[in-house]
Amino acid sequence: MRKTVIVFANSIRNSGRCVAGKEVQILDNNTIRNLGNWIRPISYKGEGELDPSSISMIKKASIPTLLDVVEIPLIKKAQEKYHPEDWYINASEKWLHQGALKTRSIHKFLESPKNLWMERSKKSDRVSTGYIINNKITQSLYLIKVDKFEIHIVKGFEDKKKARAKFIYNNEQYDLTVTDPNISRKYYPDFKNIKYGRVENGPSNSPILCVSLTPPFNGFHYKVVASVIE
Repeated sequence: MRKTVIVFANSIRNSGRCVAGKEVQILDNNTIRNLGNWIRPISYKGEGELDPSSISMIKKASIPTLLDVVEIPLIKKAQEKYHPEDWYINASEKWLHQGALKTRSIHKFLESPKNLWMERSKKSDRVSTGYIINNKITQSLYLIKVDKFEIHIVKGFEDKKKARAKFIYNNEQYDLTVTDPNISRKYYPDFKNIKYGRVENGPSNSPILCVSLTPPFNGFHYKVVASVIE
């Protein structure tokens, strides 16, 4: 089977990529109908990360980029209760590039959850597996518009340097890891030598974000900024 999606995230996951998008239908007049479903194609390896070779496309000599409209060969739904959007890819078939969404049309796909899986007793960048089960969370991806967006370079786990996004959504402050490689290449390409602190001349103040939950790790699902669409 094949499904058509608009790519709203193509981020780093372990040694590969994590791609996600909204399922759409291309109508006879070439307009795009939003079917509302998120699809996150995954592989059978590791945590489902995708090798770049497995997501190369027909009609475009590259891997998918943000806002590409792509037809993806799939095998079956993964039936992962924490990641209900996951589908296993058919790695023997190529992806098909069918065009791109115009930037002015992104607003048609924006979502407005009350909050981003906010568990009040925990930090804003994580949520417990118990909370997800008890609250019957059925979505691990959101496409949202935020305010007061900033990127900060900080010292993370085992003193490893990390990029984190600080922003406001629906009057709540969030501080999440950034996994969007496009943003790192654009605003801090010399990551090894960049100084700690706020990234000056970074992304715009009110971008659109694709925010995702990671698979469980030590009882928590971490929230990451999978893409920043300016």
